[in-house]
Amino acid sequence: MNKFEVELFRKHPFFGVNILSACDNFPAEAMEIVYAHHERCSGGGYPRGVRRGEIGKLAKILAIADFYDLLINKHDHSASLTPYQALSYMFSKRAKNFEPDYLSAFIQCMGIYPPGTVVVLNEDMIGMVISVNLSKPLMPSVVIYDPQIPKKEAVIIDLEEEPEYSITDSINPEKLSPEVFEYLSPRSRMIYFVDPEFSGRKEK
Repeated sequence: MNKFEVELFRKHPFFGVNILSACDNFPAEAMEIVYAHHERCSGGGYPRGVRRGEIGKLAKILAIADFYDLLINKHDHSASLTPYQALSYMFSKRAKNFEPDYLSAFIQCMGIYPPGTVVVLNEDMIGMVISVNLSKPLMPSVVIYDPQIPKKEAVIIDLEEEPEYSITDSINPEKLSPEVFEYLSPRSRMIYFVDPEFSGRKEK
């Protein structure tokens, strides 16, 4: 983006608040989240450039989720980070921008290898993480690519129950062969939701 486009983009929280102001009874605390979700605890955010003490709790939480989504869902999908790479980048390179306790909780909730991460296991197997083990984040459940098995009958390995397998690397889906990509069907845009019934415990 050129300078003008950057300046215009940085005004979108203000535009969002203006639109919501026309809605009847829109909660003021929610309006503040819309306005402040690009602020950073280090003071380098926008539109106000305020620091940690001047940013509300919910805005700090949304800032983490919004930045994570930006990293894994870039307009140019080939430039998107894998979920694993995104969390690693946020923790190692951008941690000062976020509330430490909130960032740690987010990473713990998402797991070391969040759902949707394409991974390599020992014995050169390729798979995709489909659920997270909150108590043992290095041991998610993974659907395995095997051309000898129909896609609808694909094998799912729970790494906690089968410790002879382990993850050795993660892969950007754009680098998969067409056959593997079609079999695992990783989404070009990842979407997450929280089911209250399963919140706080491992999915079955």
